[in-house]
Amino acid sequence: MNELEVMVLKRRRDSRVIISSVLMVWLGLGLLQPIHHVEAEGDASAESLITEDVREGRYSRYIEGTESEHYSGAPIIIDDVSALNSEQQDTYEGEPVIFIDQDQTGTLTVDVPETAYYIIGFEYKIKGENVLPTQLSMTVNGETPFYEMQNLIFEHGWKNPEEIPLDKYGNEIIPQPMKYEDWQMKYVIDSSYRTSLPLMVKLERGNNDLALTISEGNLLIKSVEISSQIEVPSYERGTVTGDAFIEVEAANELDLRNNSAIRANSSYNVNLIPYSSDKRVLNHIDPDSFKTPGDTIHYKVEVEEAGFYHLGLNYQQDAKADFPVFMNIQINGEFPHELLKDYPFFYQNNYQHVSLVDDADELLTVYLEEGVNDVSFQISIAPIKSALEEIEKLTREIQALSLELTNLVGPDVDRFRDIDVNDYIPGVFELMTDWADRMNNLYEEMKSYNPSSGEVGAFSGLRVAEEQLRSLIANPRELAQRKGELATGTNSVTAYLGNLMQEMNNNGMGIDRFYFYQEDVEIPQSASWFEKTWGSIKRFVNTFGEQDYDVSNTDDENLQVWVNRPRQYVEIMQRLIDETFTSETGVKVDLSMMPDQNKLILANAAGEAPDVALGVNYALPFEIGIRGALEDLSQLEGYEDVASDFAPGMLVPATIQGGVYALPDTMNFWVMFYREDILSDMGLPIPNTISDVRSYLPDCNV
Repeated sequence: MNELEVMVLKRRRDSRVIISSVLMVWLGLGLLQPIHHVEAEGDASAESLITEDVREGRYSRYIEGTESEHYSGAPIIIDDVSALNSEQQDTYEGEPVIFIDQDQTGTLTVDVPETAYYIIGFEYKIKGENVLPTQLSMTVNGETPFYEMQNLIFEHGWKNPEEIPLDKYGNEIIPQPMKYEDWQMKYVIDSSYRTSLPLMVKLERGNNDLALTISEGNLLIKSVEISSQIEVPSYERGTVTGDAFIEVEAANELDLRNNSAIRANSSYNVNLIPYSSDKRVLNHIDPDSFKTPGDTIHYKVEVEEAGFYHLGLNYQQDAKADFPVFMNIQINGEFPHELLKDYPFFYQNNYQHVSLVDDADELLTVYLEEGVNDVSFQISIAPIKSALEEIEKLTREIQALSLELTNLVGPDVDRFRDIDVNDYIPGVFELMTDWADRMNNLYEEMKSYNPSSGEVGAFSGLRVAEEQLRSLIANPRELAQRKGELATGTNSVTAYLGNLMQEMNNNGMGIDRFYFYQEDVEIPQSASWFEKTWGSIKRFVNTFGEQDYDVSNTDDENLQVWVNRPRQYVEIMQRLIDETFTSETGVKVDLSMMPDQNKLILANAAGEAPDVALGVNYALPFEIGIRGALEDLSQLEGYEDVASDFAPGMLVPATIQGGVYALPDTMNFWVMFYREDILSDMGLPIPNTISDVRSYLPDCNV
């Protein structure tokens, strides 16, 4: 860039930044008297920083006050989709369907009897080998009714195999989920699952065009249902009599889930069933996998006699301190009553047996039909939806002030110069005080979910962000110097709010079992101190025996492979090797967990090195290769075909004097993130190339 270009680019900067900087220099030299306000063109005010409420385009505002217009008639079910006048008509397994592929838009014309608000459901299936949920947007009569319609998801169903696989040591391993191939029914709902009921959409009397645009995956639609909002019955306590006890193991009797990541896991915990002191058995739903709003698990529960039952669970919830995780519990696809919608499960860091209670703290009741009942549990965050939207609004407003401060004083501020920001952004400190008060009010609201505690650890980020704001307010002349504490630093106010938003999506629930029971039975209790102690002693004794996947527990006749990965990786790899590689080649393989990759050098010196090592650092092959302890892979048959899968530069760290002594098994790459709000405020389009990014730097004062 030549001198003329630099000068031109500098002149493009905001004149307010240049003028204010000059004024600050004059003030520092005493050439001007302090001023209270500068009436310069382009001055900002605190009111101008308050952007449009993020809730304005959201569903919560869209549906507000529309109760009298909700449809209340019979469901409109369209079984023959050929009547929908869609260009995406197709056939699947001999039946008429609508098929919308990725990057396509399918329009369905539906006829409704009156102008009202309806819910819309689709009987659907996802075609092909896709494992990710289908993502799409939906418009009604050419318009997007509200923000949530821009991102909808339709998930696969996933089932477990009939038998739990075992590794060669007799331990149960996490089974690979299988896609559920039957048709599923789902109503249109927010992809973030901030509501527990389907989204309602206003349709005009007569024909309405529903346009579905697929951004990921595909969708087969077999039928469409348009109906009134799902009614959740009010709670009426039933009379529980009898001695029935129905227990369901959450891990081994899991029938269906909507996320392949939801899995069972094993734990040496005497409070869980089944339990073994020497073998790994799957005995609980892993809370690290069952945690995202919308995650749903289904069970088939056999009931011998219809009637009212109590419901209990043995669960662990240590994701949110002093705050509950909410779950929707449905029987046969419906809420039995309002208490099982967004039911709170409070914090407990160990598995405990808990029976569900009503508002009067009495055991609640639920009615079960005779025969097989579908019981489902779904993670929910609907009760804190308004709080999340308020945090989003606060974040957006604080980011707007941070941008305005950067425009005012530039990216770097002289720490020896005091600037009264209120002179240039009148009312800014009153606005910041309002933000702090709103954060305090939010925190107090959240305390209502745990009135017995004076603090709510799950929302501690709100308290820290509030205190930081008040610290900035207390030192007004330091605001310009400390502007990074608003939105750009790692410990900024918006960073705390952003982390809080992420934490609200972590609702880990570990479930060992649940059970329906009647009055005249004895329900399970937590293990006694003696049982826990005896279990610990047996586990301690077992540590003196042979350990699974240990280098000493192998057969010298087999191929020896050391793996520097967690146990779960090793278990899956061993299973794949046994099922495919060994069955095809006859070569048996022993995988061993490698606690320290540097032991490879010592093992080589002792003559105990493995045949293959996986998961080592990229620099280690050079260290071992120069000692002559590695084979030159480039001399082996088939090397060229395998090496062609990698970029040539990836093989450089393992190349020694023309020989290649290792191949990569993972790859790192850079991803660019961008802030749409910042680019929009600066009038810049979203960049497509690194050249675009570089061209923005002058406008960003970088």
